[in-house]
Amino acid sequence: MAKLQFHPRCGSNAEVTNGQRTALRQTPEDDYTNGAVLTSRPLRVGEIFEVTIDEVVDSWIGSLQIGVTTHSPDTLQFPSAMTDVTSGTTWILTAFGVKRNGETINDDYGQSLDDLTRGDRVGVVMKEDNSLHFTINGEDQGEAATDIPAEVYGVVDLIAQAAKVTIVDHSDSSLNTRSIYLKQYAEQPIHLPKNWKVVKKLEGDTVTTVEVDKDLADAIKKLVEVSWDYDLVGYGADAKHLKHKAIEVTKVVQIESTSLYKEYEQQRKDFCKRAAAKSFPKVTCDPDEKEIQTSVHGIPLLDDQLIPEINEHFLFHGAKVEFVDAILKQGIDYRLASAGLFGSGAYFCERTTKGDQYTDSKDGRAGGEHVMFLTKVILGHIYNAKKGNKTMKRPPCVHHCTGKCEHKKSEFYDSVMGTHVIDRHTNNLRKLLFREFIIFEKRQCYPTYIITYVRK
Repeated sequence: MAKLQFHPRCGSNAEVTNGQRTALRQTPEDDYTNGAVLTSRPLRVGEIFEVTIDEVVDSWIGSLQIGVTTHSPDTLQFPSAMTDVTSGTTWILTAFGVKRNGETINDDYGQSLDDLTRGDRVGVVMKEDNSLHFTINGEDQGEAATDIPAEVYGVVDLIAQAAKVTIVDHSDSSLNTRSIYLKQYAEQPIHLPKNWKVVKKLEGDTVTTVEVDKDLADAIKKLVEVSWDYDLVGYGADAKHLKHKAIEVTKVVQIESTSLYKEYEQQRKDFCKRAAAKSFPKVTCDPDEKEIQTSVHGIPLLDDQLIPEINEHFLFHGAKVEFVDAILKQGIDYRLASAGLFGSGAYFCERTTKGDQYTDSKDGRAGGEHVMFLTKVILGHIYNAKKGNKTMKRPPCVHHCTGKCEHKKSEFYDSVMGTHVIDRHTNNLRKLLFREFIIFEKRQCYPTYIITYVRK
């Protein structure tokens, strides 16, 4: 039988694209209804009809609805909302529970759909006993209804915030294999990195540094060079008195810290477990944003150390030389620093031009050697902050509450990507010269290498 697809005949505000795998609401900001789409064929027993939320809008309150219906897409007179259908039989999971032909049959069922956002997955499946189950991010929410007819079509109603979804292809073996890998990785015990040269056991609290071999040093030097933007030297509030044209790497050492590594690796496993069930959106889901630049240059000795499914990246962190020992012992602890443009977190950058600004005092630039950390950072679910907020103490919830969250059972973003601030002179929104990446949990980063360099 053919793969599940959406039927091209759909609600008046809906459109089916991408080889009938994707459905979207054509005017999501103006009309929150008329976005119903059905599968092109009935569902098989045991076959999961699952979609990933690709796009959401903030203009409305509420999320998509999903279920099954006895109606065929060829004959259904599409309503403004599927809960308005009273002929035939339609079972729909809404934010207010499970409904049958618009009437609530279970008002305390599973996780609220209102908590979902871009990257989340929602599904429905009819079991062999003719019961109906819904899934959220791969987790069965339990029996929702019984005595479901043998022939029902899958239905998604793109209402309110839900603007675009894509059917998950469960026949994609590579997707399933990678999900299995992430789950297995999460369940494995913590092991020493294979490239550690001095520390040979995880027990105790050992910290040391060792110079990397030539191949790895060359790889890191390449990343430093391609991440340098001479045209932006001296620009920005933190770039005062900088006039050099380039930087030259003189030494690269690897940090081998058992305590910091164990904390980071446990976080890594926790994120892998989440990613096995729910994929984390990439920054490029926002059409205005490019991929994180440290990960686009194809440097295998660095790229192969990362798990891209959890949005793990190498990022730069500039620090004064006198702070190196403290970072080796305690990690990059944002609690000892003053709040930045996006709150009290640990700040990282994708450009060495930006990291270089923080390696000495802007009011008294020093000569000689400087240091920058090349750090593994788990960004997870990234919040794109298009406005500065110095009061943030954690990432916002998925409803974008940056302070106290009033939403019950709400999930939170894992990190912040700062892209815009309010200009203090014009009071207009201004794009930053450099994107900034902020975490509010220090175990989400591991200072991996210390890069020593001089300004030229």
